[in-house]
Amino acid sequence: FLSLFIMVCCVAYGMEKQGYAGVGPETSPTTPFIYNPTNFWGFDTLKWGYVVSSCVFSQVMHHSVPTLIQPVKNKSGKSIKHINYMFMGVFGSTALFYSLVGGICGTFFGENANSLVTLNWEFWDGLNWMKEQGTGERPIYISFIVHLIILFPAVAIISSAPLNAITLSNQIEELVPKDKWVSMDSKTKARVKMAIRLSTIVVPIVMSLFVRCLEVIIEVCGLTGFLICYLFPPLLEWKARRECKKVFGEGEEANNTGLGFWAHADPMCIFLWVTGLVCFIFTSISLVSGLME
Repeated sequence: FLSLFIMVCCVAYGMEKQGYAGVGPETSPTTPFIYNPTNFWGFDTLKWGYVVSSCVFSQVMHHSVPTLIQPVKNKSGKSIKHINYMFMGVFGSTALFYSLVGGICGTFFGENANSLVTLNWEFWDGLNWMKEQGTGERPIYISFIVHLIILFPAVAIISSAPLNAITLSNQIEELVPKDKWVSMDSKTKARVKMAIRLSTIVVPIVMSLFVRCLEVIIEVCGLTGFLICYLFPPLLEWKARRECKKVFGEGEEANNTGLGFWAHADPMCIFLWVTGLVCFIFTSISLVSGLME
């Protein structure tokens, strides 16, 4: 939040005092802060693939929430209300800050915004953005702020990677049949768990050696997010119904298990599946077109 707050303050000051220095005509305090006076509502349709995939990517990263709740002893009654309020506050404040940063930086930098907007601070000297002239001389405290902002995304991702890896490895372990876990001795179990956890860390590191473009990484992760969030749940729902029919027969009991509600109905499943498929195809086209540019 400190880095986001500093970013908002810097851009707000730039809007008030000077334009995007070093790009186009020489700027002055009277220069409009919007560098490229194009249609504010104009957008490239294919670029929406980046937006959609980024949103899905951020949602998939929330799969660690159950792990964060796990240490809580009492998960019922008043405690669950406090947990709900806590996560509502965290997600709400995070959404507010990132929406503010995205809106104000997009308006200020325009087409000069980097895919990772914090990289725009590479050319900040404390007062102006000097993209063409270079960063020039900067005081030590300004260099500290610049490095704080630029390194913020990397530090945030690195700090969350172990939690995501542990959560993913636990989910992979759940796929192993229980009878096989029971038949394993303690050393074999330890080796299997170690192999699973190493795979969740080593594989992403190896892949990052070949793909370093942030946009491509987010879009590919977004594609997997469509599968996880939109395409797989309806398939699991229909599979569960078939299993219920095997146990309860063809009557109403097969559909009314006490755990289902309107979100489990066929229209919702079809809506999710069709929406996920359309978004998957659209994002794939956006990804391919971006790679061909």
